[in-house]
Amino acid sequence: MKRFAALLLALAMVFALCACSNGDTGEKGKDDQEVINWDYLSIIPTSNPAMKPIVDFVNEVKEATNGRLVITIREPGELPFTNSEYVRAIGEGSAQMGWGLMPSIAGDLNGSAALSLPFMIQNSDDLKKAMDAIGDTLSEELSAYGADTLFYFNMPAQNLFGSGTPVKTFSDAQKLLIRATGSEMSDFINSIGGVPVTIDNSEVPTSLSRGVVNSVITSALNCYGNSWNENLDWAYMFNLQADTVLTLVNKQALQALPDDVRATLLEISAKYTDLSMKTIADAENDAIAKLKEAGMTFTDAAQSDVDAKVAEYTAYWDTWAQSRGGNAVDCVKAIRTALGK
Repeated sequence: MKRFAALLLALAMVFALCACSNGDTGEKGKDDQEVINWDYLSIIPTSNPAMKPIVDFVNEVKEATNGRLVITIREPGELPFTNSEYVRAIGEGSAQMGWGLMPSIAGDLNGSAALSLPFMIQNSDDLKKAMDAIGDTLSEELSAYGADTLFYFNMPAQNLFGSGTPVKTFSDAQKLLIRATGSEMSDFINSIGGVPVTIDNSEVPTSLSRGVVNSVITSALNCYGNSWNENLDWAYMFNLQADTVLTLVNKQALQALPDDVRATLLEISAKYTDLSMKTIADAENDAIAKLKEAGMTFTDAAQSDVDAKVAEYTAYWDTWAQSRGGNAVDCVKAIRTALGK
């Protein structure tokens, strides 16, 4: 976390203007200066409470820059990119910022994709320690696409939500059609006898209503915020992982900002990791309460079952790293050392 914050401050001091066009200009702000318009690719609608940190962020940036930098949140489906394409779309300049859900973008990364491993990152403290350990590696891997991270946070614990007969042990999940967000989650679903079905976030409601899937691994916040609970009636709680969310930025667009605008953007970004984590945690508690009020049943996994799965996955982490190659072994080792796992 400290190295990541230091990197943001360093960027504010050393970035110079570049000549390329990165965002539309032409309008005038409050000080009669040109307005720079950026697009932010979102995977969830702004009506979802999980988007509150991003909505607050773009509003604060607009206010602090006197309207000179305006970031427009593009709702899911508004621009023609799937969640797994966001790193490339932002790096290529099709949008200047976006929501980088680690399980979805892990295919474009190498060692830093370890942040998406089941049972590795389970809360905000885990994520901060992991980012201290491999944040530089993550920036290097994103840089290969022309992207970087302004700030990060984690979604709440990911658990199993479904319809029909409630799951009360991992063995009850056999043959369930479970929505997956990436290969690492698919591996976990296979390990409990389920059938992984990889579909985009925007396709989940239709897939649930048509029976393409009958369960999802997600947070209560995402379930409630996306109204997925209209097709789901139970939750099995075991904390698979707390999905990492990167606030991605196009590096050239960042460099092209006027010095004072860039400095303001980076200064605001530096505080939004902690602000976002608190906002998301509060919203998760509220979502659980509302889902229970709506009739959803919640079952906590037996701790012995969870402990057995975690023990199983310590071996999986190493196997995953060896098969991925490159810097993956070092990244997994660094994160495990930082977390004491």
